[in-house]
Amino acid sequence: MFTELHYSTLSSQPLTAYERLRRGEIVVVRQCPELLIMREVLASWEQHHNRSSAPSKILEMIDHKQRPSIQTIMALYSGLRRMRQTYFVPTLLADLVRLLGFSEPMLLEVGLNRLVLPVDIGDQIQSRKDLFMEEDFQSRRHGPLQEIFYVRKDYGQPHRELDQPHSIFQSHLWFPLHDMPAEESLLLFPDYYREDILVDRGQKHLPVEEWGLGKPLQIALKAGDMILFHSEHIHGSVKRKDETIRLSYDFRVITDCPHDHGWHHQDFWNYRNFVPAHNNPAVAGERAVNILNSCFESVPSSSLEHFNRCSSTAVAQQYVEWVIYNLDTVSQTFLEELPQVFAKFPFAEDRYLTVAWLCWPRNNDLARSLLETVCSETSSYYWAWRGARLAAALGCTTLANQTFNKAAQLCGATKQTLDSNPTPYRNGRRQTSPEVTPEVALNFIEQDLQALQEGTLYDPNETQFGFNAPLYGERCYFREKVRF
Repeated sequence: MFTELHYSTLSSQPLTAYERLRRGEIVVVRQCPELLIMREVLASWEQHHNRSSAPSKILEMIDHKQRPSIQTIMALYSGLRRMRQTYFVPTLLADLVRLLGFSEPMLLEVGLNRLVLPVDIGDQIQSRKDLFMEEDFQSRRHGPLQEIFYVRKDYGQPHRELDQPHSIFQSHLWFPLHDMPAEESLLLFPDYYREDILVDRGQKHLPVEEWGLGKPLQIALKAGDMILFHSEHIHGSVKRKDETIRLSYDFRVITDCPHDHGWHHQDFWNYRNFVPAHNNPAVAGERAVNILNSCFESVPSSSLEHFNRCSSTAVAQQYVEWVIYNLDTVSQTFLEELPQVFAKFPFAEDRYLTVAWLCWPRNNDLARSLLETVCSETSSYYWAWRGARLAAALGCTTLANQTFNKAAQLCGATKQTLDSNPTPYRNGRRQTSPEVTPEVALNFIEQDLQALQEGTLYDPNETQFGFNAPLYGERCYFREKVRF
């Protein structure tokens, strides 16, 4: 039913896991050092948060199921939130992803935790409006703002991650941060992989035996173990018990992806954002810990530290609308040095475009320089198109025209085959949005290019909500990249 690999074998057989996922197999990788590092980091963060060198109450809670105090919960909450804000998980797992055999172009997810506490404790902390926000318990959407605390009492509804025709290959990495018996582990239904079966998302209140999917596969895991599977597998989570304590992570990797995977685009970033400078072979664990401890190192170990500094206001005030337009915390000298800094790291379009948008109008020359780099370096029709739209919104008409034309050429040179499986959910509701294929993108590009030439793509004199409206559409897009 599943294949087991030990982490120590990955360096000699790096393609094994990914090749198996391609065949629809479920793979368990045992004893990944990166996952054990996460435990150590949370324990260290707890000491920092509580200003104490006492043994970790977080580890006692998840390892021995000891009921936590509010102080322990606050320390864990703070650490988990910090991990999301600083892109800790994809930075930590970047080397592991490479060892597993995933290939570029590739996107990595922010990494989402599932923290389950005893029902009565969950009810108590949910009432503490002075300490927690509504979004910490009930997600308004998927993404970096998804809940920290998993307080639902039913099973996690059975689902597939992909329910539209798509060209990408998305893999799911699921792991607990503690030992987990099989009966508490993820529910998987491998017998129905790529089968033409309608999944009813309204049956999560029923016993799993009544889902009509047969007996689920559940795998016992130790701290350091992870389950890998293609996201077209039907899966769900077990029903929580009154005294359940569980801390697990979902982490998704998307390959064969020349675009931003439009649905949930705020969740994913180019893999190249999480690898070291060209001449800095620091291991992922070291890079990740450095990023978690400080986003503002004078000698950064990854481009993410620079990006985090650019968006530091948003990180500090994550739910304040439009706060990302205030970059007073970033010096002009720092902004001017960004192109030289970024040149030391692997090229990633999403980073360049987002920082270009953040810098306008404070440093127009820098924004234009970053956009020019995207135009010259990208081999993606999608990112060329997005760069052209942003250039047009920022008033760089000549550059926009040039980049639109390049995007059109790349559309013609890009061949994609859509995977029609799996079928939609029984209630007709789609979880994902249609993919922007080269054919679809070319249609948009031609319309945008014509509007640009006619001067109707953006009206530079229009205002809305107190800011320049030509940027509004691009703001709606890039805001999702940094607003958490």
